[in-house]
Amino acid sequence: DEKSSVAVGKSGGGGKPNSDTPAPLLLHHHSAVVTGIP
Repeated sequence: DEKSSVAVGKSGGGGKPNSDTPAPLLLHHHSAVVTGIP
């Protein structure tokens, strides 16, 4: 599920604009899920 969230997040967070996602939350979620992925 988390990997799906990352893939969707890159395209807009499930239809939501990236700007709609709080920076701290985005960074935390991104760093937590994308650990080890370039």
